[in-house]
Amino acid sequence: MRIARLGVEDWSAFRDFRIDGLRESPESFASTLSDVLLRTDQSWRDQLGRLRDPQGIALIACDADGAWVGTMRAAVTDGQAWVHGVYVVPAARGGGVAAALMSELLAWAVDHASVAMLHVVESNVRARRFYESFGFTPVGVDGREIEMRRVLS
Repeated sequence: MRIARLGVEDWSAFRDFRIDGLRESPESFASTLSDVLLRTDQSWRDQLGRLRDPQGIALIACDADGAWVGTMRAAVTDGQAWVHGVYVVPAARGGGVAAALMSELLAWAVDHASVAMLHVVESNVRARRFYESFGFTPVGVDGREIEMRRVLS
C-alpha cells in the first residue's frame, strides 16, 4: 500500500472516489449524494486547493495495483486539525488502510495543530473504536454524531 497527498490536479479522480463512497456508505458522510452530484468541477478543485499544507491535507491510499482504496482529509481551524472524509472501500476494510492513513495524517497534524478533532456517527461503533485506538476520546455529542478529540504532541 502507498499513501500519497492529493493535489488540485487530482480533483476528478477524487470526485469519482467520493461519489462511489457516498453510494456505498451514505450514512458515513455529512454530505448527501444528491448534494455532491450538484457540485461544479471548480468546487472540487477549490476543495483540494484549500487542503494544501499548512491549511490542510488530503490523503489517498493506493493498493499494489495503484487503485484507490481509502481517503482521509484534515483542515486546520483555530489550532485544531479537523479530520474528515474518512473512507475505505469495503474490500480493503480491516487491512490496515485506515490505520496507515491516520498515522500519516497525525504525523502531519503534529506540526500544524495542537489537537485533532473529528465527528463520528454515534451508531458506527467500529469507527469509534478505531478512533479510540489512535487516542481520540469523546468530548461531546452533536446531533447524531459524537465529537472526539486527541491532543497532539
